[in-house]
Amino acid sequence: MRHITLLLCFAMAQLYAQENYALDTIDQQELQKYVAQYHQSNEALMRTIKNTYPKKIAKQLNENFKNFGAEFEASILAGDFIFDKRFLDMANAILDEFKLKNPNIPKNITVLISKDPSLNAYCLPDGTFVLNVGLFYWLENKDQIAGVMAHELSHKLLEHSVKGQVKQIRDAYSDKRKKQVKALKKTRFNRSKRAFNLYKSLLYTTSENRRKREIEADSLGFLMLRHTKYNTFELIKTFKLAKVYDTIRPKDLKKEIYPKVFDLPNQKFNPKWLKCEDFSTYDYDLYKEDFDKDSLASHPELMIRINKIKKTFKLQNVESNETQPSEDFLELQKLADYNFIPNLMHFENIGASIYLCLKQIQEGNDEQYYKKLLGENFKIILEGRKKYQLNRYLERVKPNKQSQSYIQFLNFMWNLSLPEIENITNYYTKK
Repeated sequence: MRHITLLLCFAMAQLYAQENYALDTIDQQELQKYVAQYHQSNEALMRTIKNTYPKKIAKQLNENFKNFGAEFEASILAGDFIFDKRFLDMANAILDEFKLKNPNIPKNITVLISKDPSLNAYCLPDGTFVLNVGLFYWLENKDQIAGVMAHELSHKLLEHSVKGQVKQIRDAYSDKRKKQVKALKKTRFNRSKRAFNLYKSLLYTTSENRRKREIEADSLGFLMLRHTKYNTFELIKTFKLAKVYDTIRPKDLKKEIYPKVFDLPNQKFNPKWLKCEDFSTYDYDLYKEDFDKDSLASHPELMIRINKIKKTFKLQNVESNETQPSEDFLELQKLADYNFIPNLMHFENIGASIYLCLKQIQEGNDEQYYKKLLGENFKIILEGRKKYQLNRYLERVKPNKQSQSYIQFLNFMWNLSLPEIENITNYYTKK
């Protein structure tokens, strides 16, 4: 009887944990309200543009914003955002602090929380401020969230998005560009090569301008942050965490996890599933990039940004001014952690989702929950395989860009036959 009681307590604890970390949702009717609100603000932006810029430029700008607006509205209706009061309350409280201490910030900023698990945020020209839920997973405290928001609000205040597009449109219609295109048409030899070089030059110039705008937003963001109650030194820590995030690779899965998870009662584990293609003889030096990746980068290298902030504002002893995370932030961090894999599934990143399920099981974290998610992921893989759309959900092996562990995982997934996938799906969905 004692064992039965313990098992029931454990089951109830697992159920409570999963329910406790569920995110609040809203129905389609409520989503329509957000769509209508965004549509109105985007329409107001386009009216302002029409009254501000010359007709030709305004027409092109408004076409851009109209097309983007339609895609953004569709993403809201598709469920790409989280309408959970806990996340929204924290983000809006930080925004209110910025508005209170920086009166130049527009009053019509609307915060949305994206399900995207990456470390990113952006503020649209109409005043829609999007924070990825990944910020709450990758960052360490509320002050770092404030640092990211300060940077993105600076882009809004400096009108970087609109001004950047205006510059591109003006350049496209300039006499200089017309002469370049005319000269290309007259060229008899190497026309395609010269056209490509012109295109590459334009891309490099656009990327360089974007990097300059990032530096401007860093400086203004730091000034705005300094007026608030938040620790300005955490902005430097945010950059450092972003640098780690940019270079992060999935932690290794041990080969032992595969037989542990996939040796099933009705389907014994087959060692051939772990067979990998041999890429050792391929010479990647033979392939040369047509573009210089550094010149194409839209953001300056993070250490450059860190050193620029330190030098401009004469910062010292940055590491000694750390902020401890608050309880409400830690609670949101748990929510973001628990929903990391479901959010990957929402965006159909099924390969990474299965890999992380296996990683969590390997580490002994809430096996019941992650095996349930494993079954849901394999159900998607099964349907993709049946419809010959597996590429939609599962990456191909890229040996020069992926870790050995992830290459092993992808080979395992691609080695599974349709009946084998179906057996795994049935076992873990029924389990």
